[in-house]
Amino acid sequence: MKQLMKKLILFVFAVTLLTACNPQSKNRTAEEDVEEFYDQQASNSAVGETEVAEAPATQGKDGSFKMYELPAPLTDRPEQILHRQGFTISYNKTTKTPNWVAWHLTKNHTYGRIQRETYAFDEDPSVAAPRATLDDYYNSRYDRGHMCPAGDNKWSEEAMSQTFLLTNICPQYLGLNKNAWNDLEIQCRDWAREYNSVDIVCGPVYR
Repeated sequence: MKQLMKKLILFVFAVTLLTACNPQSKNRTAEEDVEEFYDQQASNSAVGETEVAEAPATQGKDGSFKMYELPAPLTDRPEQILHRQGFTISYNKTTKTPNWVAWHLTKNHTYGRIQRETYAFDEDPSVAAPRATLDDYYNSRYDRGHMCPAGDNKWSEEAMSQTFLLTNICPQYLGLNKNAWNDLEIQCRDWAREYNSVDIVCGPVYR
């Protein structure tokens, strides 16, 4: 299991690095790239201006909503940024799944009384059709796999509810979702409790 966890952690780290690398920004700072990206999102998409809670988990370390832990803007695929109470999504309208989902997980956010059993998966009305629907998973071989876990959002009813929107979901084999992926989610919560907070980015790899 330790070897498996090491491989999973390295895999997630590698995906994060690949996503964050942008060859067009060699002469620019990360802050400049992120500033420009969010300015474009705010002017081009109403979603970029969506109101969020006063202190979301994705709030930047500088006190703004421009979270510098987010990956660099993508230029090789569709991207629409969706701000949620507990996480941020880079949504791909072509695949109808997230490119990535990022969140700042604090020690306090690993605890809470909100139970996931009272929530159900649903379409995300904030993105235009065609979009992922419940029928896409009906009689398929795939499980609806959370990117930002429900278990990281037991501190807020709204945050918990938003994790079940299909823009936060990727198709996963049942064995992966219930076993190794779940183990990795638990490990991340353990790290947040040990180190007070962790920054997490995850997403799908298609082949």
